[in-house]
Amino acid sequence: MNLWHLTPDTPRFPFHVSAGENVNLQFGTWPIEEGQETWIEFRVMHPDGTEETGRVDGVWNVNRDGNSYWYLNFGPFGDGDRVEYRVMGCSRAGQVEVGMTAMMGPEATLTLLARLRRA
Repeated sequence: MNLWHLTPDTPRFPFHVSAGENVNLQFGTWPIEEGQETWIEFRVMHPDGTEETGRVDGVWNVNRDGNSYWYLNFGPFGDGDRVEYRVMGCSRAGQVEVGMTAMMGPEATLTLLARLRRA
């Protein structure tokens, strides 16, 4: 299974995130297979030093040109929050993660964790 995010066909909206906004993450997988799953694992670090972690499952959207496209909605975030998330997927072939990308917004920071792992 191949998995990608933050390409022309799999954007993040809005790209620059402000406090109070939700984020729509889109990602793609190849090849089209039954039994695929996608999700993010996240950590939100608040300015007061508290943290929250969790998982949000991706929702299949459409198959197009031999690829499957997925989305999820994530947030909202508070002023000064630092957010890390890792896009993950699995199929019968194993588990994969998307590599690192960083985004700075006026009030919130989103960072993709850097790792690529195939099981």
